[in-house]
Amino acid sequence: MIAKMQKYFLSVFLVVLLIGGGAFAQSTINKNEWGGVNDIFDLPVGARAMAMGGAYVSLANDPFALYWNSGALENVQQMGLGLYYSNLPGGSRYNYLAFAYPTLFFGTFSAGYLSIGTGGIGIAGDHGERYGEEDYGRSLFLLGYGYRFFDWLSVGTTLKIERAKFPDLINDATGNITESAFGADAGVLVTPQFDALFLQNITIGLNIQNIIRRSMRAAEASESSPRNVRLGIAKSIFINDNANQVTMAVEININEKMSTVPIHFHFGLEYSYRNNFMLRAGYDHSGRGGSGNGPTYGAGFKHLNIQLDYSFWSGYDALMGSSHRISLVYNIGKTRKKRMEEYNAREVARIQRQVINQLEMKRREEISSGKAQARLYFNNGDYIRAYREINKVLSYDEESNNPEFADSRLLLDQINNAIKAQREKELAAEVARSAEEARIKRNQQLVKEHYEKALAYFESEEYPEAISECNRALEIDPQSELVQDLKAKADEDLRQKLVDLVTKARSLEKSGRLMEAIPYYNQARRLARDNKEWETRISSWVSSIERKLSYDDLLRRAANHERSRDWSAAADLYKQALKYEPGNPAIRKKYDEAYARANAREMDMPSEVKDLYLKGSHEFTAGNYDKALEYFESARKLQPFNKTILRAMDVAREEKRKKQAATGQ
Repeated sequence: MIAKMQKYFLSVFLVVLLIGGGAFAQSTINKNEWGGVNDIFDLPVGARAMAMGGAYVSLANDPFALYWNSGALENVQQMGLGLYYSNLPGGSRYNYLAFAYPTLFFGTFSAGYLSIGTGGIGIAGDHGERYGEEDYGRSLFLLGYGYRFFDWLSVGTTLKIERAKFPDLINDATGNITESAFGADAGVLVTPQFDALFLQNITIGLNIQNIIRRSMRAAEASESSPRNVRLGIAKSIFINDNANQVTMAVEININEKMSTVPIHFHFGLEYSYRNNFMLRAGYDHSGRGGSGNGPTYGAGFKHLNIQLDYSFWSGYDALMGSSHRISLVYNIGKTRKKRMEEYNAREVARIQRQVINQLEMKRREEISSGKAQARLYFNNGDYIRAYREINKVLSYDEESNNPEFADSRLLLDQINNAIKAQREKELAAEVARSAEEARIKRNQQLVKEHYEKALAYFESEEYPEAISECNRALEIDPQSELVQDLKAKADEDLRQKLVDLVTKARSLEKSGRLMEAIPYYNQARRLARDNKEWETRISSWVSSIERKLSYDDLLRRAANHERSRDWSAAADLYKQALKYEPGNPAIRKKYDEAYARANAREMDMPSEVKDLYLKGSHEFTAGNYDKALEYFESARKLQPFNKTILRAMDVAREEKRKKQAATGQ
């Protein structure tokens, strides 16, 4: 039995929307569809988008982006809710609710709910018997994700889960049949990074609706959502120091099931005053006339975290005429920019704390190891090194009275006393050995002065000066064990430092970092100024590097002159390079060619030269550049300075290079 709908208009409208059947569906949906799409959920959502004539695929930046273009989800700057409610003719309703959550590093997640339907439709039999009332409708759950791969490219996808309730017309009873279907959209948003002013602030949006179609059956009818492509471009112009903004947008829709007029256009314009008040206008061109063609208008108001949008709409879902639509966006929390600033501030603070902690750990480690090393030297009777190490530790005692360094100051006193005692012991022994007490004291005073200078130089690691002062002291007292010990340690530490510097320089030289090696060699040469063997070896290494640098510089400068065809200058530089490597055939050839071109002139060709030149020209014309170069080279050997022959060789080489580049050989 075929059920009869008591509310005829609602019945026809709902069946048209739900299963696409009936004569009214052909006149309404097929003629005035949104952008030519037969999808039940193609009725637009969001008053802002509707006020701009539906040109929104490249502009979406709120929770409504989940519906229009998932690739634009990354333009959502705050976590927020989007709400749209619409009363369709005959008591039907069309609702949209979406939530968007932009993360800092993992893209933007979004979820939404879209429903269409009506309630209280009476069901009656063929003889007028009443079966009751049923609700009819469909709901669409949307799960979206957008990610910005580059500054200029964002992509996204939306998973759609549709639930539909149909009247049970087959079983001749009240009740509904519930069906489900799954589908997906894919979206892209491109923000080109152009330098030109008129090409800045442009966005290009692409949304492929139903890239995975939803398909379901109702009774004996079946339907599947058609694939629809939305492509749009928008440009924003900022005025009054970016306080106000004008945005223009245009969009086209291409639908696979609309064979008559498959392409439809949408235009939109928005003026934003201080991002608080917006005026909008647009034009929806479905391409077939009727209520789907016409201008659209609207306005918006934003205060704190709430944005309220209004549109005056005359699209196909209005059916009987124009209507007023309102949508609401409620933003929650801080903007992504503010969250990123706070995140960066936290990261900077964290890094600063980490650096401070690392410096403090390093300081404590150096203090601890320095104390231990100084104590070890002191216990072994190596007072000189103990003195040096404990003074390194005390360099951290900026106030000179920090209790943390009390034990270090005590150890310094012990070291000074030990050095003093050793020095006094040597002095007393010397006085006892010699009757010339006055001379010994005078000499010992001089030794003391030189020793203290040497000790100061040793502490600052100026080993040559320390050794020089020790030598002066030993000239006075060759038997001083204290001075001899200091000199031996200065010699040993100097030798180790020389080895370290030379090893570092040799390593840099072998890796080709010649300029970085020279400072290490120079530092080593300064330390080895009184050591002829080391000084000679280091000077030899430095001279070798300087020769390499001079040779490389000559070749580089010659190549530059060669590229600028300054053949005379190039020949002079290649000639200087040959002094470094007289037997290098490649440099010799470079010099010969540069010299020949520098001295080339126009001259008559003898018959033998002319014959070779003509043969080379014939091979050049035939494209046999290698053979042509052989003839030209033979002719050049007979007349090395013939400008015509040299020019022909250059042209043949260039053509040969182009041919090899074209063929990939």
